Amino acid sequence: MVPKKPDIFVSYSRRHVALVTPLVQLLRVGDRTIFKDDDSIAPGDDYEVVIKKSLRRAKVVVVIWCLHAKRSRWVKAEYQAAVALKKPLIPVRIDHTPFPDDLDRFQAIDMSAVVKHEQTRSDAARIEGLELGGARSIPMARSGLVRPFIGREPATPPSAGEILARVVMERVRILTK
Repeated sequence: MVPKKPDIFVSYSRRHVALVTPLVQLLRVGDRTIFKDDDSIAPGDDYEVVIKKSLRRAKVVVVIWCLHAKRSRWVKAEYQAAVALKKPLIPVRIDHTPFPDDLDRFQAIDMSAVVKHEQTRSDAARIEGLELGGARSIPMARSGLVRPFIGREPATPPSAGEILARVVMERVRILTK
């Protein structure tokens, strides 16, 4: 079974399911169809077949990048297929692992200052002291995407997944117009 045509395909290391799950939940708001392996591939389906079909049909591919993703054969195959298919691609860095050449040419979102790499539970990162940016990343603090949280003390600080979802949703909105 191949899920219906996804708007967004999310590629990530399974070690970061705790970060990716809230991202996907928030991205699904507004009737977007999101491909995330553990809830988009039915038992008994061939991973490779479903992933290839879903990548071909996706409008945008989001790659959550870190040392674990670098070591994952699935993440590598997914981003290489997205590049070959000329899909709009949004790399999201969650640690300081360099991008491979074929991902490095895409404007990235740098979440390494927000996400504690070995501590990716949704409640692990707070927005205080947000210092994001870098030569090849979207400067989030200046983008206005996190501004609603600055200067007020929310009852529950936004999780890294929530911050990531806001940034990715804005970029997807632009790419899918």
